[in-house]
Amino acid sequence: MNILLVTNQLAVGGAESFLVRLAGELSRRGHLVGVAALDGELVASLDPSIRYYRAPARPDRAIGLLRLAEWLHGVIRAHAPHVIHANSSTSAAAAWLARGLFRVPIVASAHGAWYGSRRHVAARLYAAFGDVVVGCSQTLTDDLIACGLPRRKARVVLNGVPRREVQEESRSAVRRELGIVDDAPVVLTVGRLDPMKGQEILMRAFACVWRARPAARLLVAGEGDFRPTLERIRSELGVEAAVSMLGFRRDVNRLLEASDVFCLPSFHEGLPMAVCEAMAAGRPVVATSVGGVPEVVRHGVTGWLVAPRDVDALAGRILSALASPGESARVGEAGRAHAERYLSLERMAMEFETLYSHSAVQFAEVLA
Repeated sequence: MNILLVTNQLAVGGAESFLVRLAGELSRRGHLVGVAALDGELVASLDPSIRYYRAPARPDRAIGLLRLAEWLHGVIRAHAPHVIHANSSTSAAAAWLARGLFRVPIVASAHGAWYGSRRHVAARLYAAFGDVVVGCSQTLTDDLIACGLPRRKARVVLNGVPRREVQEESRSAVRRELGIVDDAPVVLTVGRLDPMKGQEILMRAFACVWRARPAARLLVAGEGDFRPTLERIRSELGVEAAVSMLGFRRDVNRLLEASDVFCLPSFHEGLPMAVCEAMAAGRPVVATSVGGVPEVVRHGVTGWLVAPRDVDALAGRILSALASPGESARVGEAGRAHAERYLSLERMAMEFETLYSHSAVQFAEVLA
C-alpha cells in the first residue's frame, strides 16, 4: 500500500515517536510510506526509506491550517496514497480539507489526554474529519465516544514499542558515565517537562525517598518549559546532588539499564510510550492510575499504581519497590512478558495494516 502519515511536527514527544516508529515498521513490511510534517528533532530518526515531505506550517491556527491543507493537496497528488493516517485532530482537519476529490480514507490517531472542555472539542474534530478514529487506549477511546465521537468510527490500537535490543554495555558502565555508584538505588522518569506530567510531585516524593535512602538517585530525562521551575524546586528541597536533570536523551534504553525503578507520575495520559518502553526493558514501573496506564500496568502484577498528586503514596510505593528487589524483579519480568505479547511494534503495525485495508475497501464502497 501507499501510506501517507501526517502530523503537526516532528519535535520530541510520545505521539511523534509513535509516528516515526510506525512509519519505519510499515516501510520494513514493504509499504511505500510518506511522512508529511513540520521539521523537528525526530526528522533525523526517520528511516531512509521514508519519503519525507516538509510541511510549511502547523495546523494549530486557522491560517496555518489553510496553508497546510493547500500544500498537502499537492502531496496527496504526488504520493497517491491508498490511506492517509493523521496523527492528531488538527492534522486530520488539514488532511480532510486537502483531500478534495481524492478517493482516499482518513484514519486519525488520538493520543492526547484531554481534560475539561478540550475533551469535547477534540471529540468533535475527530468526528468531523476522521473516517476512522483510533485511540491508543480503550479508556481514551471511551472518553471520546462519551464526548460525542460516533461509536461506529471508533477503534483501539494499543501503542507498540520496538523489541528490546541486547545491551552491549554493562549496567556498571552506564552508571559510571552518569556518576552513580553500583549499589545506589536509582529511579528514572522520562517525558516532556510539563506540569501535567507530574514531575514536581515526583521530585517532592523523591525528597522523602532520599531522606530514608540517602544513596538514592533520581534521573529526569526530558526537556520542556517547566525545567526552570523543577530546578528551583530541586534546590528548595535540597536534593540537587541526588537529582540529575539529563535533558533530552536518545539513549533511554541505556538509562533504563542503569535504573532500578521507572516512575511516571502524570496527571493525564493516553497510553504513554515511556511506560511501554520501561515494561519492555523489564523495569518495575510505579505510575499514576490515569488514562490508559491501568490497561497495561496491573497493580501488583506488572507494576504498581498510585493516585495522581499523592506525594506520600508515591514516595511509599517507590521505597517499597527499592526495599524488595526480589518482588521488583518478579514484577519487572511480568511487565516485560506483557509488553512482548501486547505492546510490540510489530503487533501495532499489523493491526494498522488491517485497519488501513478495511478502511480503503469500506471508503470505496461508500463512494461507489
